Amino acid sequence: MSQFTPFRVEVLFRHYRNDLPPGLLRALEPLKLRYEVIPTQDPHEDTAFGMISGHTELAEDDIGDWVQKIIAPFNGDVLSWGFAWRWTP
Repeated sequence: MSQFTPFRVEVLFRHYRNDLPPGLLRALEPLKLRYEVIPTQDPHEDTAFGMISGHTELAEDDIGDWVQKIIAPFNGDVLSWGFAWRWTP
């Protein structure tokens, strides 16, 4: 029996401000991942920050690399990750 564990990943996308990179949600949807914008207070910031969340069978150490492969085509980078119950941004 498979064990799916909730996780969260803090990410950033350079040169997008608070906009979503085109195609990001289409890439996340088939994997049943959600994206939430983390608003920035700096009006001159050219980087969008967000949180990707979902459920996985992966080990906690493998989540960051997996999400990085998904968001790299959108000029994204993983900042931090962890299982949801241990999450501390």
